[in-house]
Amino acid sequence: MAFAMDLTAGLGPAEFFVPGNRVQLADQTTTTAVQTLAAPAKTFAWMIYQKVSAVGTGTRGPVYTLQAADNVGFTTNVRELDSHEINPGLVATALGFYVNPDVRALDGAKSFVRILVSFSGTGSATFDAVIQAA
Repeated sequence: MAFAMDLTAGLGPAEFFVPGNRVQLADQTTTTAVQTLAAPAKTFAWMIYQKVSAVGTGTRGPVYTLQAADNVGFTTNVRELDSHEINPGLVATALGFYVNPDVRALDGAKSFVRILVSFSGTGSATFDAVIQAA
């Protein structure tokens, strides 16, 4: 698969984000690697496009959490900025989409971000993600 979101620029909040603070991740299946921002940021926008999911023995859909921290090892001032469950109805395979254009780190700018994915039971998913920061 390939990155499946159309990110054509337009007028809106995304136009005000720092250009180098955009992370685009394709075909992720687990918690993403830590991403280093070009400049520390307090405001974030993020998008998840769940392309494929499998319920397995789970009782919930995948939960995606945008996290930020002060160090690359994610051991200092780790913050969960936003979280969302896609596929709460446990459809055997489901596409899903989630966008939050205004997430804030209330205790200062963060330089490192990732998306933590939590599965229930033997559930799985493949997703694309975009994180923008200002």
